[in-house]
Amino acid sequence: MSRSIGLSRFQADRDFVSGSDFRAVPVDPSLGGARTGGKAGFDCTKPFGKGDSLEFTVPEPPRFKWSGSDSVEAILKAGPATFLQIMERSGSEDGREILRTFEKLYESGGLSRTPDGRYALEGEKR
Repeated sequence: MSRSIGLSRFQADRDFVSGSDFRAVPVDPSLGGARTGGKAGFDCTKPFGKGDSLEFTVPEPPRFKWSGSDSVEAILKAGPATFLQIMERSGSEDGREILRTFEKLYESGGLSRTPDGRYALEGEKR
């Protein structure tokens, strides 16, 4: 399930409007004593009728069924895995400790990627 967001993307070439000679508060120091000034507007609204379309929704975060607390190395010794699979199998809440382990493995030359993007220990590609 996804939830709708209130704003769409902003494209300056079509969603920005500006004008001059608008009545302004005379205490504004940028006016230099004038009683009128420029104004700008940003149209960040969703197009009418598009509220539930794919491009205006934000996906829900993945839900994991935590299956254990294996180390990253132990998970990858069993074979290549995606980042989400590693998170699930390690019991990671946000993946930070996985990235720290990846950094050490990359530095030692022990981590690689399979052609389909999964992580693997060097020499363990399948």
